[in-house]
Amino acid sequence: MLTNYLKIAWRTLWKNRTYAFINILGLAVAFGAGLLLFMTAAFELSFDRFHANADNLYRLYFLQSTRDGTSDKSAAMSYPLLPALRAEFPEIEGITRYQSGAAGVRYGDKTFSKDVRLADADLLT
Repeated sequence: MLTNYLKIAWRTLWKNRTYAFINILGLAVAFGAGLLLFMTAAFELSFDRFHANADNLYRLYFLQSTRDGTSDKSAAMSYPLLPALRAEFPEIEGITRYQSGAAGVRYGDKTFSKDVRLADADLLT
C-alpha cells in the first residue's frame, strides 16, 4: 500500500517537474531560513546566563569613525573611563573591564605566545 502511494507521488512529481521543483525549493529555503533564525536567536540569548543578575548586565559599545569615513563598533574600554563612569553615574552598582589579546615571551631563540584575557576583580560579583 505504501509503495503504491510512493509510486503515485513520484509519477505526479515527475509529470509536473517545474512546479515540483519550485515547491520543493521554496520549502527548502523556508526551512533553512527558519533554522537560521532559530540558531541566531538561541546564540544571542545564550550570553551572560551564568550570572545571577543576568537581566541587569549591560555592555558598552563605542562607535569609532576612521579617516576613510567608515565606522567600527568596539566594546574596548579605555583605562580612565571606568573611574569616570563611576563618578558620573552613581546608580551603577558594579563595572568591570574585559580585554583580550595576545601575550608573548621570548627566551633565547624561542618565542611563545598565548591568548590572554584580562578582567577587573568585580567581574563575577
